[in-house]
Amino acid sequence: MIQPLVVTPIARKHESLWGLLLRISESNGYETPRMILDYAGLTYAESMRCYLPLGKLAPVLYRDRASLEKIAWMPVPNPKRVTSVTLEGHILSVGSLLLQRPKICPHCVREAGYVKSIWDIRLMVGCAKHGCQLIWRCPACRRPLSRFRQGPLRCTCGGDLTSETPPDISSTASDLLRLIEGHLYGDATHSVVLYPGMPNTDLQGLSLQGLLALIEILGTFAMEAGILGYRPVRSPTPVQRVMLVEGASRVLVDWPAGLHNMMSELERNHKAPTPRRQYGTLSLRTKFHRLYAALFKYNTTRSEYAFVMQAFINYGLIGTHGSLVDNRLLRNNGIDPTCRKVVSLRELSRITKYSVITLKKFIEEGTLKAERVSVGPTVRYFIDRDAIAIKQLTTHNPVLSSRKAAAYIDLPEMVVKGLGQRRLLRTQKMRGSQFGYSTADLDAMRNRINDICQPVDKLDAPAKTTVLLSELLAKKFYNNFTKAGIIEAIINRTITPLGRFSERLADVVLPRREVTLLIRDSMCNYSGDTCTVIEASKTLSCSQLAICALMRVGLLEFKKTQHGRRIANQSVREFNSKYIMLARVSRILNISYFGALKLCEDWNVDVHVFSISSDRKGNIRWVHRHHLPSLGVAINA
Repeated sequence: MIQPLVVTPIARKHESLWGLLLRISESNGYETPRMILDYAGLTYAESMRCYLPLGKLAPVLYRDRASLEKIAWMPVPNPKRVTSVTLEGHILSVGSLLLQRPKICPHCVREAGYVKSIWDIRLMVGCAKHGCQLIWRCPACRRPLSRFRQGPLRCTCGGDLTSETPPDISSTASDLLRLIEGHLYGDATHSVVLYPGMPNTDLQGLSLQGLLALIEILGTFAMEAGILGYRPVRSPTPVQRVMLVEGASRVLVDWPAGLHNMMSELERNHKAPTPRRQYGTLSLRTKFHRLYAALFKYNTTRSEYAFVMQAFINYGLIGTHGSLVDNRLLRNNGIDPTCRKVVSLRELSRITKYSVITLKKFIEEGTLKAERVSVGPTVRYFIDRDAIAIKQLTTHNPVLSSRKAAAYIDLPEMVVKGLGQRRLLRTQKMRGSQFGYSTADLDAMRNRINDICQPVDKLDAPAKTTVLLSELLAKKFYNNFTKAGIIEAIINRTITPLGRFSERLADVVLPRREVTLLIRDSMCNYSGDTCTVIEASKTLSCSQLAICALMRVGLLEFKKTQHGRRIANQSVREFNSKYIMLARVSRILNISYFGALKLCEDWNVDVHVFSISSDRKGNIRWVHRHHLPSLGVAINA
């Protein structure tokens, strides 16, 4: 059994596990904590991980495992490999930590006597309390600090880490570092009061991982934009990480103007190139595809960046900037596309109902003022939406496309197209070769259906005998125009509606039996008076193998249609009028199957036998229907 060490100080609040090992090593007279780990039986690989095996370490330190878990970075369970660790209830990726190259604030260690766990975070480059940078190398030997040094303030070479005053950091960077500390510890002693220009509420609402990712992304692109005069590298040094935090603070200190200035510098320095496959595209998302992907596409905490997305979109809304905000980006973030100050020529064509060629003629004549932007061989036009010329060109034409008409009347798009083909809605020509539907016709049809269907609060009919129109519109039928036929039947009063619960067409209540018959007739007409094998088996009350046997001997006629091989309904009706299964005869006469077969043999009734399949040695027997009366007399005799 391993005996605990002689001196085992108690862990301080917010102290790191490696800092505790340094204090214990120094108190027991060891040169480095390596001797403690070797005594505990840790291998070299285990001692170099970001998390230590506490089960081996706890008996040596005379502590239980639970007390060490409070100050140690604990791995998050993962079946493949450990990619995240947790401390103080926060989950961080392993890449957010930097344990191999420790850094400390000599003032804090000298005052408090221990090493804080927050200094293990990669972006924690300074001390918010003293406004200085963390030291990461020994002032004496100029080598990076090691976890296996002689003490919290003593290097492996024996040099004093407090012999040199660390350089200062800016007040805005101190605010960011104080915010990180408040996120990790989250107590009253770390209350956060940020710089007035920062988005204080939004930053404090982020998770710790989301805050660290945002600072790193903004700092990296701020350095690319040349705000600090430095350029980012793939593996930044501690000095470059200080510049990265300084750059992020420059962006956040004047929000959202800081982000907009950074994006302008990226454009000016050609740091936001357009992908070659989308050459000439002026979409804001494409122009800043690297910044957009880092913030909102490949980032696991992108769901927390709603305020960043708003500022990103506003950059394209307040002016041209050589790019436009596409409608999909606006819709996905709940922004009305009509709020754009500048529109493209194609968007203006949709607003005014003039073709693009006509609008170009207006620009050449000087009737419409536009800004020309050239991207390679492509020329784009930007027009101010508040210009008087646009208001004069705009016509209030109440003609909607099929998709917008479907949203306007609250019906599926294929139903609207089906109503147009059935001449219940008049199609009107729009720009180019497109056709649309007048809002007046849509309102008239809605009012007509509402007049037919009286409003009700509760139905007296059982629920099984009724069906909502919304249920029918959600189902799938053989063709897309069956649903339009239901609407037509309501208007033509072929179906008698039972009422409606609201003004929406989807809340119309219909009798289920009438609707079922209408759908069956519609399917039959659409399929060319044919049915499937399953439908034929239900009609003849037999198995699907029996239907295939009847098709093989030619008693049922099949046709090849666009929906596959189907059976003619006429042949099914003719066969059903002539023959009946012997199994059904036994159920009608209330006798066994073999009793019915023997009865047919005794009364010389012809029984037609058909083989079901070649691999299954089964037969199916049919009796002519005109023998049923004689069999009924025979069973009663």
